[in-house]
Amino acid sequence: MRCALTVLGVACAVLAGGGSALAAGAAGAGAEPSRRVIALKSGALALYDEVLAGVAERLGAAPEERVLPDESEDVTPLVEEIRAANPALLLTLGSRASEFAQQHFEGTPILYAMVLDPRDLRGPGIRGVPQTVPVGLQLRELKALVPGLRAVGVPYNPANSAGAVREAEEAAAALGLHVEAIRVESRSEVVGRVSRYLDDVQALWLPLDSTLINRQVLPALASLARRSKVALMVHSAEIVRDGVLVALDLRTRDTGRALGELAARFLAGEPIARLPAPDVDPRVVIDAAVARELGIPDERLRALEERYKCAPGRAGARSGCARSSISRSFRWCSRASRS
Repeated sequence: MRCALTVLGVACAVLAGGGSALAAGAAGAGAEPSRRVIALKSGALALYDEVLAGVAERLGAAPEERVLPDESEDVTPLVEEIRAANPALLLTLGSRASEFAQQHFEGTPILYAMVLDPRDLRGPGIRGVPQTVPVGLQLRELKALVPGLRAVGVPYNPANSAGAVREAEEAAAALGLHVEAIRVESRSEVVGRVSRYLDDVQALWLPLDSTLINRQVLPALASLARRSKVALMVHSAEIVRDGVLVALDLRTRDTGRALGELAARFLAGEPIARLPAPDVDPRVVIDAAVARELGIPDERLRALEERYKCAPGRAGARSGCARSSISRSFRWCSRASRS
């Protein structure tokens, strides 16, 4: 079966026995080609393909795909092609594609995903799926995991993550926690500045900040936290290693489903500007070896597993969720029971 996604529905031609049929509610074979939905990817990454698989799962068909050329290549042919197609909706994956679409396709509704920092993606015609779990939920789970947690250190570069610190302070206050904001302005000073506060905090939470999340600083911070017996929480399961205790993040396929849900509502006639905030189930990953070093009781780990139950049959799957015994190093669990 071949399916083409249009703003009016999903038109499918069944190539069996020479017959043809349309899916229920489809626009029909005569749907205007200018009513297409196009997905623009920042690169040819498997991660983006997984998002689009989630989109297709929700919509019942996959949008057309385009890949943004490298910065050294001429983008004129791509721009002209998409403008000629006059799509009803653009789905953009990654920061480059999202910013590119906003710049070159004014007036075309845009739904984005897989964007770490969407602060520049604003306007009545653009909405998206956040890539991070709300700070309040992250800190709530950190408090439930770490015994005696009272103060959380939050390093930040004011040029990158001042807003995240304010959000963390508000969320922490509601939980009876204190945030110790640790201002840094360059990568070279992060470890030294943070080390001065480790006697006053029981945990560190790292916002999305390129001064902190990079190959130079993150391993050094994780090592410092581990030596100092301070819990370290990050925003992505992919960087839980070498001293990081825990991360709460969003599964790629679930991000795609949420993006597909927004797209479905738009295609049904709901304006982009009125689309609600998407609902995405988070997953959690814990390094149980670090948890033991920090003296976190097994019952707290089990309680966290109960809140983020793993889907049956997914054990050992890094991209989904995996249950492990207390003796194993890593746990992957998700509230979502979908595969």
